[in-house]
Order: sequence, then C-alpha cells, then structure tokens
Amino acid sequence: MSTAAPTSADSRNHVPLALCILLLLAFAAFIGWNLDEPFTQDFDEGVYLCSARSSMDGQPLFGAVFSSQPPMFLRILTLALHIGGDTVIVGRLLVLFFALASLAAVGWMAWQIMSPAAAPLAILLWGATPLFLRHARIVQAEMPAVAFSLLAIATLVSARHNPTAIRFVCAGVLFALGVYCKLLVVPMIVPLSALVVAAWPSTATKPAFFRRITSPLVLRNGVLFVGAGLLTGILGLYPWDMPSIYDQMVEYHLHAKQLYTLDRAENADILLQVVEPSMVLVLLSFAGLVCVVVKKPLAALWLGGWILVALAFLLDHTPLFPRHALILQPALAIAAAANALWAPSLLKRPWILVLVGSWLVALILLAALPAPERSHKFRKHWPEVPEIEAVRLIQEHSQPTDLVVSDQQMQVFRAGRHVPPQLCDTSFVRIKSGYLTDDDAIRASENAQMIIFWTGRLAALPRYATWVESHYRLLPFSEGSDERKIYVRESPD
Repeated sequence: MSTAAPTSADSRNHVPLALCILLLLAFAAFIGWNLDEPFTQDFDEGVYLCSARSSMDGQPLFGAVFSSQPPMFLRILTLALHIGGDTVIVGRLLVLFFALASLAAVGWMAWQIMSPAAAPLAILLWGATPLFLRHARIVQAEMPAVAFSLLAIATLVSARHNPTAIRFVCAGVLFALGVYCKLLVVPMIVPLSALVVAAWPSTATKPAFFRRITSPLVLRNGVLFVGAGLLTGILGLYPWDMPSIYDQMVEYHLHAKQLYTLDRAENADILLQVVEPSMVLVLLSFAGLVCVVVKKPLAALWLGGWILVALAFLLDHTPLFPRHALILQPALAIAAAANALWAPSLLKRPWILVLVGSWLVALILLAALPAPERSHKFRKHWPEVPEIEAVRLIQEHSQPTDLVVSDQQMQVFRAGRHVPPQLCDTSFVRIKSGYLTDDDAIRASENAQMIIFWTGRLAALPRYATWVESHYRLLPFSEGSDERKIYVRESPD
C-alpha cells in the first residue's frame, strides 16, 4: 500500500504548529518560574485555598463554607490538593494548566477561522498581556471558567463543516463546566449559539439563513448542546442544598449590585486600565477586524458580536474588577491575529510591507508610553510586603490542630493551619451585604487560637474588633501597625 507524499500546504503548516508548541512551552516556563513565591498574589487566593482545605476536612460548601461562586472550581481545586498535596504551588499549577489550555484554544480557533499563520500570533498577543500573565498564576476561578468556555467554542469551531453529535455534546459539557466555575462566562453563549447555527456539512447545499435555523440538523445540534449542558449542571449541583446555593450564588450578588451602584463611566475607566498596558493587542484587533471584513465577512460578524456582547456585559456589570476582562481578550487576540491574512499580499508588495512595519513600530512605541494614573474605588493596592513573619508567628503561637482567623487567609494556609470554615471568605462585599455580621464572626472565632487583622476587612466589623481586644492579647511584631494586628488567645494561666 502506497503512502501519499505530504503536500506543500501540509509542510507549510508544520512551521506554525511548531511555533504554537514552542510558545506554549515558553509561557509555561515563564509563568511557572518561582510559582511558590511567598507573596499573596490576590486576596481571593487565600479564600479559595482555605475553602478547599475546609472542604477536604468534610465541611460542606454552601453550608459551613460560604461560597459566592458555583462549586466546580472549588471541587477541582480540592481534588488537585488531594492528589498533589495541600500546598500553594499545587493550586497555582492547576490554574497555569487552565491558562495554557486557554491559549491553545485561542490558537486553534485562529488557525481554523483565519489561517495557520494566525495561530502563533494569537497565542503570543494574548499570552503577553499583563492581565493574562498575572491571572495565569493566581488561584482564582476566572481562568478555569474562561478555559472551559474557550474549549467549548473551539470544539464548535471544529464542527462548522463536520457537525457530528459528539462535538455538540462535548461543547455543552465544557461550557456548563465553565459556567459552574464562574457565572462571569455566561455572555460567551452568544458566540457559541452562532456556531451551533453555522455548523453545516461541507458536502451539503447551504440553505438560506432563516431556513437553516429551523432545519432538523440545527435543531438536533441545539438540543444536544443545551441538553448536555443542563445535565452537567444538574449533576454538578446535585450534592448540595439548593436553597443555600440560590442564596449564596444569586441573592448574594443581587445584594452586592444594590450596594455598588452601577457607574458605566467608572466601569469604562476600569476597562481602560486593562487596555492601556495592552494597547498593541487592542489596536491590532481593530486592524485585524478590517482585514476580516474584507476577506471573511461572516467571521468578522461573529467576532464583532462576541466583542460587543462582552463589552456590553462588562460595562453593565457591578462590582467590576479588571480580571473580568478575561472574557473579552480572547476575541481581541483572534481578531488581532487576522492580520496574518495580509501576509501573502505583503510578500508580493514590498512597499506595503514597509507601511505595515512602520505601523507596527508605531503601535509598539504607543504601547510603551507611560499610562496616565487612574483611580477608582476598587483600585486599592496593598503594599507587597513579605508575610513570612506573620506565617512564622502563626506557627510559633499555635498548633497544627488550632483554628486561626485572618482576613488575609493565605497566611493561615501557608502556615499549615485551618481557618474556621465560616470565615474562609471575609471579603468586603460579604461584610457590606450583611452575609457576614459581627455576631457571625464572634461565634466562628470563639475557639480560635489566633486572630489577625491585616487587610481592613475584619476591622470593618467594629463589635467584633472590640470583642477580640477584650479576649485576646496583642502580639507585637515588626510589621505591626494600626491596621495590621495579630492577637493571641490568653493562656489559662
């Protein structure tokens, strides 16, 4: 039996594929370097890790452990800690895995929608953004949720000309897993729905749009996608008390929206914080969309819809944080990678190559300009000081079986101690919305060996702070201040 010789097109595809693999390995090495650094990357890191530790001890989510997010990420994190060990690096490696999966999905979509040459460009442009580099190593639910959603979209991108049933089932399961990591990714249902309609056998005659959306094939695909997603969601929520899930996942966020009045101008300012250090990506995405409109108008319509829906959601969301822009950046990266479609024309016209080269240099210089200082009520930076001394004091003044309370939960996790499950989350939003009161904190702290005020969150409970002062002894330490205090339970003597 003879083997067909590879075509020149297949040979050319080896180069972008090799570049994609090398870029993924380079990002893995760069992001994974010093992954176990002792600094707290974000407040939520300690919340998720301590919640997972409590879950490992048998404390139920949405019961003893307060959880304002769907349970999937905490379940995955708990499993990872069971397998790899109860350490920070295991949690961060888990998030890094999802970050690399996100990059691979974006590269695959750029390859399929644009061209093979666009794939490494999409990976590079998104992976090099400060927002991605930061959240690819932070133990939070955003990156896993985005990864599952992007993998679902990539699965349906592959189904456009080969709409087998298994692809839609897999896409439904993946998107449900993303939603059940964090509800933030719900707007991605729009590009997914468009792909369900777009899927059509390459050998079949393509009907008009309005006949297509009512065709038996599209209806079957939609039923498979939605059915698989709903079944995954039902199975994912089955073990827990549904009223508690609704209270903490839905009612809690409704209370938060009432506390943080929607301000679209302020939301736009937050998004500009994300745009300013990633100006090359944003400007290249505009140029890429122009290219796609010329060469692939349907793809331009799909990408434009994804970008507009994500922008509208972010401008209307409250409270908004810069990390939420992770649902927007992948579409921008695919659009920016579309500039690779100009490559054949550029090689034939040197003057255009010079023009585009000048344009790229201008973009790089523009991105290098110092961004203006911006401030808003969410941009409060805590100084990055070593917390090694706090961890050391926890280990010196408590036993491994003791409970330790802190509003910087990473300290307790690194010290190998346990937080009372009711106080794994001491966020400002939870306190302001009334889901953590002075009485709740006092009851949860009655058996604690140490109580640490570090970020101002527990100090927002005045009666609790007074109770701590009357029952615990203030421990002096070099990082102590009016805001940072460490209390130790008085000995029986």
